[in-house]
Amino acid sequence: MHAIAAVIGSTKPVVVDSPEPAGPGAGEVLCRTLQLGICGTDREILLSARPWAPAGEERLILGHECLARIEAVGNGVAEFRVGDLVLPVVRRALPGYSRRADLLPFGAFVERGIVREHGFSQPRWIDRPEHLFRVPAAIADLAVLAEPLTCSEIFSDS
Repeated sequence: MHAIAAVIGSTKPVVVDSPEPAGPGAGEVLCRTLQLGICGTDREILLSARPWAPAGEERLILGHECLARIEAVGNGVAEFRVGDLVLPVVRRALPGYSRRADLLPFGAFVERGIVREHGFSQPRWIDRPEHLFRVPAAIADLAVLAEPLTCSEIFSDS
């Protein structure tokens, strides 16, 4: 399985091999990326030549704007079904933090495809239901824009 990554010491994107995820475990879902947004954040990560890779790794799989389809659900997952369209949440609080993720100080969260957790430019990935939002099929063509729209909405109120 291939993915697009930023590698420490390089300003160019690299296509890397990424392990195929095993089936979802209890409380997990297996998702397939259908659409991927590329934005200025990805460019900044690359131009820095210093991506915030997961601990012990030299690369960060990019991709934080994503529309996906659920391919399999693990035991105990009741809120999603195979075939559901979803948007993943990018920022996730680390264990032990209970504040809203958008109000946490740096170091108290990860951001898939941005900070210390691999993103969605890989075909298939595992996630947890609490990090996914269901997308109605009627807006699937626009859904990948949800993340940049939330950023512009936040900044428009400033």
